[in-house]
Amino acid sequence: MSRPPINRNDPPHFVEKLQQKSHQVVKEILEMEMLKNYTCNPDYMKMWTELMDGQEAFMEAICNHSKSSKLMIKVVGEVDILHLRGKHERIIKKLLIL
Repeated sequence: MSRPPINRNDPPHFVEKLQQKSHQVVKEILEMEMLKNYTCNPDYMKMWTELMDGQEAFMEAICNHSKSSKLMIKVVGEVDILHLRGKHERIIKKLLIL
């Protein structure tokens, strides 16, 4: 099966399709939250807050290669972060902003 020829008008449609897909994903996340109501759970919120409070130490451990590759995360325990250093640092910084 051959592909249709590329049209100069395709990029806007492509972006529009991505936006629609993104809206659908957000809608599904919101529906899931409404069904499960997990953000009203005090245990969930306590864990989330503790994880968010540790963001700065997490990024410091990833970016500072002179520090140990083992990081103690209060909620999770000891985590090896060596595989996150280097090429993944930029991506991790962007993800934490979300």
